[in-house]
This record gives sequence, C-alpha cells and structure tokens, in this order.
Amino acid sequence: MTTQYLTNSYLGPAYSLQPNHSSSIPSGVHCAPSRNGGLLWTLVPTPEDPTKFNICTTDPQSRQPKCLDIYNDNSSDRTRVRLADPGHYAGQMWTLISQREPGYFKLSNDWTGEGWYLDTYSDSYEAFMSQGDATGQYWAIQGVGSGSGAHTVPVQTYDDNHHHCYDQAGKIAGGAAAGYLGKKLWKKLT
Repeated sequence: MTTQYLTNSYLGPAYSLQPNHSSSIPSGVHCAPSRNGGLLWTLVPTPEDPTKFNICTTDPQSRQPKCLDIYNDNSSDRTRVRLADPGHYAGQMWTLISQREPGYFKLSNDWTGEGWYLDTYSDSYEAFMSQGDATGQYWAIQGVGSGSGAHTVPVQTYDDNHHHCYDQAGKIAGGAAAGYLGKKLWKKLT
C-alpha cells in the first residue's frame, strides 16, 4: 500500500483534501492548506474490480480508518462528499479517469454515476460531486517521500474518451504508515 496527498488543479498543491469537522455534512471533506504536508490517503483496489479503488485515510480526530464516500440521507442529492467507515459501498468505489493534463485524474464513483466528478466549491473549498469540466475536478495524486524513497508503481486508470482501462505509471512512495493503514483497511474491507 502507498500513501498520497490529493490536490486539485483549481487550488494547487498548497491545498489538499482533508476532513472538515465544521461542515454541515457529518464527516464532510474539503481542501485546506497543506500544513505539515496534509492528510495522507491510500488507494485500495476493490477485490471485485481492480480498476476501482476505495480512497481511504485515518481520521486525525477519531484515529480510525475512513474512506471517501457520498453522504446518503435517502434524498435524491448524491453530491455531498464525506468520510465513512470502510465498506463495500457504491459511494466508496472510485474510478480514476486520466486527463489530457499529465498527472491529473477525474475521480468518479459508482453511487453518483457516470459524468459526476469530485470537485471543490470555489468559496468554501468543500468537496462535492459536479458535472461538466472544471479545474476543481482535476486531481493530482502526489507521492509522499519516505525513508525508502519514492518509487514508480502502476495505477490502473480508465480512459473516458476511449472507454478502456490501462496501466499508467505514477510516482508514489511507500512506507511503514502506508503498510499499517493498508492492513487495517483490508481487514475492515474483507
């Protein structure tokens, strides 16, 4: 397992995806200044489909593993992003869609459906799902340096224009924290 920061093109590398404990959405998520590096995320391939990932982290307050999910309050609104306990839920099955801009991906999930992508509001920087093509939808997965150094690993991605999957090498780094988080998540997911 490897750990990464998630940043988008709109806000740049100085802001990364993190929990927003003051959000109106329980366990909401937003982009915030990446002080001390920001929150580390692990992409865990789903057992059913290796082209889909649970995007998970350890919540700094609860110190429990959490995964990027869509808030489901039984309404028709499927745009609100949150952190949730790991599980085999459609809102936690994310697809990375390569973009023309090198190193950037759009992130979609099975719950929200095709054509909806992870984005951030321009004023609050809160994460939400949107349609169309906006700079907030372009996400960089930035590797984390460790004692073992960064290394290149294949990341399975989906090409929206050609409707096929392929391996794209990404610069990502491993480390003890990634292994620990990965083992905890895998136990919860299996």
